[in-house]
Amino acid sequence: MRLTETEILTMDPTDAGAPLLSDQVQISGNVVPMTLTTGGKLRWPDRCLSIAKDVLGFTVEGSRIKINAVIESGPGICCPSNVGAPMRKTFTFEPLSEDSLRLWNQRLQSVIDSLGNYFVVFLRNAVLLYTQ
Repeated sequence: MRLTETEILTMDPTDAGAPLLSDQVQISGNVVPMTLTTGGKLRWPDRCLSIAKDVLGFTVEGSRIKINAVIESGPGICCPSNVGAPMRKTFTFEPLSEDSLRLWNQRLQSVIDSLGNYFVVFLRNAVLLYTQ
């Protein structure tokens, strides 16, 4: 499925939407399906991240893509009162080909760019929350 630039820029980040990109990737040595939707959801078997709400950004390092996110932590053994506190986490996946790596990079950047100022405000708030 190919979207025009206009369709990408008008994506609704609250809607899961149709697949924008779906491919097999490697995570922790296992090949698993991963999907990026037109609504800005990044899904794989263990997790679903909202680009608008959870993702701080991403980097490409060699053949790997690292997604930097803020997620709610689960209950801790030492600190049960810390349930749901935000914490930074990096998720790493490796597309199975150079073309796939290039496509993931382009599509992730398109989704982030489509969020515009909302994404910048969210990042500012997440950083403030994280540093307190």
